[in-house]
Amino acid sequence: MNNSALRMSAAFAAFFLLLAPANAQLDAEVGPVSVSDVVASYADLAQAAYEDSVRTAQELKGAIETLLGDPTEENLEEARTAWKAARIPYLQTEVFRLGTPEELDWERKVNGWPLDEGFIDYVDASYLARDSDNPFYAANVLAAPEIEIDGKSISLSRITPDVLIDLSAAAEVGNNIPTGYHAIEFLLWGQDDNSPVEPTGDDDFQVGGTRPATDFADEACTNGNCDRRGEFLFSAVNLLISDLEEMANNWQVTGAARESIIDNPEAGLAEILSGMASLSYGELAGNQLKRALLLGTAEAEQDDFSDYTYAAHLFDARGVVNVYFGEYFAMDNSVTTGASLAGLLAQNNPDLDEEMRIKLSVTMVRLRLMVTRARSIENYDQMLLEGNEDGNAIIQAAVDSLLDQTVTIRKIASALGVDNLVVAGADSLDNPDAVL
Repeated sequence: MNNSALRMSAAFAAFFLLLAPANAQLDAEVGPVSVSDVVASYADLAQAAYEDSVRTAQELKGAIETLLGDPTEENLEEARTAWKAARIPYLQTEVFRLGTPEELDWERKVNGWPLDEGFIDYVDASYLARDSDNPFYAANVLAAPEIEIDGKSISLSRITPDVLIDLSAAAEVGNNIPTGYHAIEFLLWGQDDNSPVEPTGDDDFQVGGTRPATDFADEACTNGNCDRRGEFLFSAVNLLISDLEEMANNWQVTGAARESIIDNPEAGLAEILSGMASLSYGELAGNQLKRALLLGTAEAEQDDFSDYTYAAHLFDARGVVNVYFGEYFAMDNSVTTGASLAGLLAQNNPDLDEEMRIKLSVTMVRLRLMVTRARSIENYDQMLLEGNEDGNAIIQAAVDSLLDQTVTIRKIASALGVDNLVVAGADSLDNPDAVL
């Protein structure tokens, strides 16, 4: 087992323990916790999580370099494992994105989805036969010498980071996303042709896409454009690293994101709680989990090509836990701790603190059940299918818990005097008919 796989397994194991962190007790022992203390600790957690995301993205780059230098199935599998490991710290940063204005526009470059894969590379005939109002739905950048977007001709003779940035303009008219984790995911896995259209009840399931390593080979190239595919993959991972470095810098001592909340701790507290509530309600319960249930199709999941969506939900939710308890556990086993929201609340309303701990624990237990099923019984994309009553019930239970913890976050905001809480909505929760 390689280093990425070991760290990934350790991360899952640690988060499955579900023991309440002890940091709130430490806060009480050290002394009173102030809003300024909590805001400063929050900034430290954000910096640690983004720096961890940079490190694991750099390790992903190393695995991709190995794959491109020697395109074997073993090296492809190690690159896929490195991608999964790199997702773990990034997903725990989503809670900061949803509370912090600096990150809203930036995030689409890094984690944009869903992705119309025909924009990037070859796809199967069934994909091409679908109706789409996206003019670049089947553009296949890797097979094209050039492409015209908004009247601008973009040469595709080489696929560089700058070219990917230019191609991002196509995202304005569809899900034409050439950058970030999911573009890299598609290039490593290819289309998930194993996605079912109805519940199978079959324990012997195939996980993710099956792109062969020879899609990156020189002499034994399969499916054409192997050198360009390698260029695209290498440029995408380099761009991912630079984008993550940008946000990590934003949270350093002189960074804009840190300074904006340190200078106004009360506004910072509102951002913290808004991020926790928006992730719990609109993003995770709504846009990701409930939306997928309403659509009831395999392609409604986020990490479609790798079938790793169950981990995305788990570690997204873990980000809320991290912020509440003022702790971040990095992939290299280092730990960042500080004054916690739990400690601040316990000073004022210990009963509400206890309520929040219980709500977080129930959410994580229900997500654990979802993860366990997805890893041992049926893929997540089978669980969400219309007609799969058992799978649907497990996902819905997670939705219910997330909605329940949002109610408690609202109570916490009121108890701490935050009267400008912002909770992002979602059509899947507020107007389900709009999704269908």
